[in-house]
Amino acid sequence: MNMRLTGARHLLGLGLALCACMASATETPTTPNQHRALDALVKDVCGKQLVLLGEDANHGSGATLALKIELVKRLVEECHYSAVLFESQVYDFIDLQHAIDAKTATPAQVNATIGGLWSFARETVPLVDFLYPQAMAGRITLGGLDPQVGGATQRYSQHRLPGVLAGYLNDARGKDCEAEFSRLTNWQYDDTIQFDATTRMRLRSCITDIQSGITQRKANDATREAGVMTTNLLRYLDMSDGDDFNVRDRAMFDNLVWNLSRLPKGAKTIVWCATVHAVKGSMPNSMNVSMGALVHAAFKDRAAAIGFTALSGSFGRPGKPPTMLEAASPESLEGRVFTETGDAIRYLDRKQLAGFGTVAARPLNYRKPEPAAWATLLDGLIVLREEQPQH
Repeated sequence: MNMRLTGARHLLGLGLALCACMASATETPTTPNQHRALDALVKDVCGKQLVLLGEDANHGSGATLALKIELVKRLVEECHYSAVLFESQVYDFIDLQHAIDAKTATPAQVNATIGGLWSFARETVPLVDFLYPQAMAGRITLGGLDPQVGGATQRYSQHRLPGVLAGYLNDARGKDCEAEFSRLTNWQYDDTIQFDATTRMRLRSCITDIQSGITQRKANDATREAGVMTTNLLRYLDMSDGDDFNVRDRAMFDNLVWNLSRLPKGAKTIVWCATVHAVKGSMPNSMNVSMGALVHAAFKDRAAAIGFTALSGSFGRPGKPPTMLEAASPESLEGRVFTETGDAIRYLDRKQLAGFGTVAARPLNYRKPEPAAWATLLDGLIVLREEQPQH
């Protein structure tokens, strides 16, 4: 999702995120059925180097969010995963790591850096409560994958990133480019100055000059990070020129590889993203190449893609009316899974998914069931009887 927001919405978003982070959380009791499903999933992926945990593309699934948080905890504690990478801005996670290294990071900063798709939700509080002390103690590393800018809660890219990058230019050029970047990262475009081809050309020119300036500095962590951030800004501009899905997913894969390069060899990593970015191949008649497909090509069976779907219920992000899930047909995957069981949750491994053949289901988008051979796209699927919106 491309989050181009006005300054007022940025401030509102940060306030909501901080409120969410400070609120007390009420965790949903774990049922024996849920234990069985998660036990089977954890057993399947415990030995993997990478596990991609997906979710509906609308990013408003509260029950799924709670399950993903439980899975993160178990994978860290039981299977010794030591990194969590989010489908969220790479820039602010770089800044967060600096704060963690300096021991100045706060739970609110972790929450805000994760981003407004999740940080506004009450369900996210246990995630921050778990990740923050782990990260501060050096037991896990947090990172971002997304080249986009404009996140509602991500203040580094809004306010400090323009000045950091402009610092690689001389004073006059630096001021011009800082203004260009600030307009972009705060999305301050209107009828007078539009985000058109001419504006993107000016931004690309600034980035090219900055990259030249970087090469003239002594190589160190700061210059290497500046190089990563400028490359990502170029990718973000490329997204506006067309084929945005493939440009973005290639960038997220490259950022994944870069994050892994900074971890100890063989470190086990959780990737938190939408299922549409986690799948191992393309949907029928689609030319899209997902991050997950690139991961699968590079890591083969060392990686696993896990999806989530639901038979019924509703979904939606905080502050918006929930959307009811259309009734799943008895012939759909969701309908067939619950035909002969009263369970609230089921886990299907790859072999079980293969038994369904090509069948309509909605792991990618709750609004749009699609037929697919899901065993070729996912290594496992959690099926909920009832989804809930984020709170």
